[in-house]
Amino acid sequence: MVIVVLSEFQKVGIGTRIMDNLMSYLKRNAPDKAFIGLFSSVEGKHLYEEYDFKKDPALTGMSRVAPVVGGVSGPGARPM
Repeated sequence: MVIVVLSEFQKVGIGTRIMDNLMSYLKRNAPDKAFIGLFSSVEGKHLYEEYDFKKDPALTGMSRVAPVVGGVSGPGARPM
């Protein structure tokens, strides 16, 4: 799942409301010791720290953008 608050709507409490609802949901539904991960922009890092998210030096964040439909992306990639 990806949730993004567009820049024109930031700094008005929307991210906080999303996180409050997410944390409430997780408290009710996530099993004990469930791993909850996220990606953050530098600007958004402080919001997640308020909810006790921390950078873990043992983990490396990675991502990939899917290729354009009918296109090719990345070294050695072939159209599907």
